[in-house]
Amino acid sequence: MLFFFSEITCPDPSIFDPQQYVGLNVLISTRSVGGIAQYQCDKGFFMQGNNTRICLAKGTWSGLQPHCQRKNKCF
Repeated sequence: MLFFFSEITCPDPSIFDPQQYVGLNVLISTRSVGGIAQYQCDKGFFMQGNNTRICLAKGTWSGLQPHCQRKNKCF
């Protein structure tokens, strides 16, 4: 009897609603277990949440997806 195991991967973290996550960018090392997703905000925004998530053995990313908040300009 042969057993075939498929590699556990996490979903693509760069697929998100751009209207909900304005200014958010993500760089992914790999979607395999232990892979790292690093988030950055565009200029003029600051990040709320963690900027790094790790692909876990259960096929999900650690923590919550961060989001970017527009900086207020003081005059």
